[in-house]
Amino acid sequence: MKAEDRQYVDLSASQWRAVIERIRGSQAASAPAVLFVLRCWANSQMVAAGQIAAFAGAVEQGSQANQRGAGLIGQITNHVVAVLGADSPVPNPGPYIWNPAAAAWSTGYFNAQALRGCAALLDETGPAETSPDRDVHQR
Repeated sequence: MKAEDRQYVDLSASQWRAVIERIRGSQAASAPAVLFVLRCWANSQMVAAGQIAAFAGAVEQGSQANQRGAGLIGQITNHVVAVLGADSPVPNPGPYIWNPAAAAWSTGYFNAQALRGCAALLDETGPAETSPDRDVHQR
């Protein structure tokens, strides 16, 4: 499925925790890079293809960098779909918006805030202060 076929969705902090736990539990070789993407979204609401390439230790541009990033974003999306399950109000959920001009995947304010509430699961530098164990928004 193409990025433009996805429908943007906000997740709660508890849903993001479940996504992060699935990623960590998968023990996939790509898990550190996937968690890097989530940390970027938590910190700045976006991650560029070039940042993902740099994390991988590569210097890439254009479609090569976009492909590497799309693979990681696809993994995140698969975990989101699994966590939301059949009860998802959105048929093809994705927690991002693709910006082709910037070659970047962005997420919204509510997802960034919810991810910040999961800082203890995302932070690899040591203990972090986390937001109260509540969802950032109610719909």
